[in-house]
Formats: sequence, C-alpha cells, structure tokens
Amino acid sequence: MRLVPAGSFGAEGKDLTSGYPWQYNLIRIERHKAKIFSRVRREIDAPWEPVYYPSPVKGAPPRDYWEIDLH
Repeated sequence: MRLVPAGSFGAEGKDLTSGYPWQYNLIRIERHKAKIFSRVRREIDAPWEPVYYPSPVKGAPPRDYWEIDLH
C-alpha cells in the first residue's frame, strides 16, 4: 500500500480554519480504472463519513466513489 497524504489528512484541529470540514480521498487502482473514495469529518469529534456522488446510471442510488477510466 502506498500513501500520498494531502489536504487536511492528519491535520490537528488547531491547524484548520473553523467552518471547513476535514476531508481525504482514497484512490484504489484496478485493472483499467481508478476508484476515488472521498471521506469527510465535519466536526473535531465526529466520525469520518463517505461523500456520496450521483450515479452515472439514471435512477440508480448515489454511490460513495467515482471512477476514472485508465484506458
């Protein structure tokens, strides 16, 4: 596993401007695509939650990732 931290990943509460949530992305590389999972924490003691994106399939429920085709 390789990690490339960026944004507010690992930041302490004192290092962040109030009113902005903590957020990070986890990127999973599969054969010919990448899946990006975003997570957010809105308060200092709140749990990390998924960020939901509209499905590319009309009428399908939102999903907690988006994809990039690597072809």
